[in-house]
Amino acid sequence: MKISTAACLPDCVSIAECLRALAFVGDLAAERQCGPPHPPWLMAALCRPPLALGERSSGMLLLEQMADLIDLQQPWLCGHSRRVAIAAQRAASQMGLDEQMQQRCYRAGLVHGIGRGAIPSELWNVAGPLPSAVREQLRLAPYWTLRALRTVSGLAQEAEIASYVGERLDGSGNFRGATGAATPLEGQVLAAASAWVALQASRPWRPAYSSELAGAVLAQEADAGRFHSGVVDALRGTRAAVAPSACEAASISLSERESEVLRAISQGQTNKQVARQLAISPRTVGTHVESAFRKLGCSTRAAAALKARTLRLI
Repeated sequence: MKISTAACLPDCVSIAECLRALAFVGDLAAERQCGPPHPPWLMAALCRPPLALGERSSGMLLLEQMADLIDLQQPWLCGHSRRVAIAAQRAASQMGLDEQMQQRCYRAGLVHGIGRGAIPSELWNVAGPLPSAVREQLRLAPYWTLRALRTVSGLAQEAEIASYVGERLDGSGNFRGATGAATPLEGQVLAAASAWVALQASRPWRPAYSSELAGAVLAQEADAGRFHSGVVDALRGTRAAVAPSACEAASISLSERESEVLRAISQGQTNKQVARQLAISPRTVGTHVESAFRKLGCSTRAAAALKARTLRLI
C-alpha cells in the first residue's frame, strides 16, 4: 500500500480527540476484565495536569505529549514511544527517504502504541509461554491502534503506518499477516525501529539487550526475511556513508541558549513552556529556534532535535 504525501503534516492534535482515543482503547480493556469503567492508566491520563498547560493553541496537544500519555499504560513503557519515533526517523533519514516520509515515520512512532491499551494490562506482563487465547488478544493491538487513531483528526496516515508495527515481511506478523510490499515502506521502518528499541529496554520477562546484541538479533531477523535489511542496517548505524560525520558536527556551532531551547523542544515543550522554563519571552524562543534551524539545515522541530541529538550537540 502506498501512503499519500498530499496532506499537510500536523504536529499537534485535539486534546479532546486524543482523550477520546485513549478512552476508546482503555474501555475495551476494562470490558474484558469486567472491572471499573476506566483502567488506572487511563484515569492517570485523563487527570494528568500537564494537559492544561501543554496547549500549542487552545485545545491542542503536541504529538510528543500524546505519546507520553500512551506510555502511561505500563510503568516500563516510559519514554518508549518517543524513542521509537526518533529511531524510525533516523533510520528513514539514513536510508535517504524524503522529509515527508521521515516525518510520517516519526509521528507514527509517537502514537503506534495506543492499541496496547485495549488489552488488559496484566497480559503484557506475563512471563513464559502464552496461551493461544492471550496471544490472539495481543496480536490485535495494532488493529486497535488503527481504530483508535482514525478518530483523531489529521492522523489518518499515521494510523495506517502505525498499524503495521507488528507486521513481518514473511507474513508471520500481526495483525494482517502482510507479506513483502503489502507493508508500506514507512511501516517496515516502524516495525524494525519498534523491535530495536524494545530489545534494548528491560521488560518484566527479560533484561535489556545491549545495542550490539539487539543489532545481531535484528540482523538475524532480516536474514530470515522478516525485516527490511536496509532498515536494520540503518538502525545499527552500519551505513556510515550517510550517517552524520564528526566533521559535520564540528562545522555546526550552537549557542548555549540555542542548545537549551532545542533540548527543551526535543522533549515536546511548546515555545511558551520553554519561555517559562528559561525565563525569556516566547518571541525570543522562536528566534533561537529559527537560528538553530538555519545552522542545522532543518525545517521542522523534530528534524532539528533529532539531528542535534545525533551530532551530540544537545
